[in-house]
Amino acid sequence: MKLATTTADFRGYRDNIPSEHLKLFEPTGFKCLDYSFYNVIYPGSPFIADGDNWKREIYDARETAEKLNMTFVQAHSPDGEHFIHGEARDVLILATKRSIEACAILGIPSIVIHAAQLKDPDATPTEFIKKKYRILRRILRYCRKIWYKHTD
Repeated sequence: MKLATTTADFRGYRDNIPSEHLKLFEPTGFKCLDYSFYNVIYPGSPFIADGDNWKREIYDARETAEKLNMTFVQAHSPDGEHFIHGEARDVLILATKRSIEACAILGIPSIVIHAAQLKDPDATPTEFIKKKYRILRRILRYCRKIWYKHTD
């Protein structure tokens, strides 16, 4: 068993620069971390902008973690509502896909995705879980594709 904490612990202490957050963990004793992508959807975020600037953040975080002898043991995907439609969901899907690719770059084997909706008033519990499964199954296919692309 490994004792881990989340990189979100220090998000209020530094700007949204992951490599700077990691440095704050050095004196704490934590060597295993849950990489939090939970709050990457904000104005100006590289995770929702055009281009690949988000990758520079991830490679910097990987380099910093290696220097500090830290390991990412899992991650949490961006927060949002997967059951809605429109621009907000499109942004969430983009950020989620990028967080999945970031996990592959960082060697993170598992990502937690909260589909946000706690229940569907028009569905039985079983119908709701099946609906959630269908949404997350598409994301899982993407996970496998990206993981194998980065680990071949």
